[in-house]
Amino acid sequence: LWASIHIVTTCNSRAGINPLHLIDTFQRWLERSRTVPLTVSIHEGASSMWHTHVTEFYKLLCSQSHRWRRIHLHLDNSLHYMSHFLRLTGSDVPLLESFTLRRGYDSPYRQWVENLDLASLSFLSDAPRLWSLSLHNTSHRLSSGDENDFFPFHRLRELKLFLNVGTQPD
Repeated sequence: LWASIHIVTTCNSRAGINPLHLIDTFQRWLERSRTVPLTVSIHEGASSMWHTHVTEFYKLLCSQSHRWRRIHLHLDNSLHYMSHFLRLTGSDVPLLESFTLRRGYDSPYRQWVENLDLASLSFLSDAPRLWSLSLHNTSHRLSSGDENDFFPFHRLRELKLFLNVGTQPD
């Protein structure tokens, strides 16, 4: 019952939704889900209200990384907050099976994301159960360049790379 949550962060005061309420609701959901492995989907939309509290939200999410089963992140504007994910190790995500990172096409942090390689997401390389990886609208190096590939391809059953190499289609 409490294993999955989908969050859309287009908070605005006119709709009566604010980021503090969203964070509080997420906290209560985490408490109610207890020890159940988690599937979390976040579609982050543009909202200046959201960005003033986004660090608190991702800190809360990463504090539960030991329970992650599937993570889907569609991050339009705050990819620089990925630093919370960059601190994780493979032992922090023992249940992680699937990880998706989708960058909004016109993200203002596009240059940062295009320079992001899998070494920056090193927790994925050591996630013992990871079998599905999906990276959208980003550029990535998939190996370290030496004889030892950085990423453990032998564990993956599904690898999806959607690389943005031109203009956005109409």
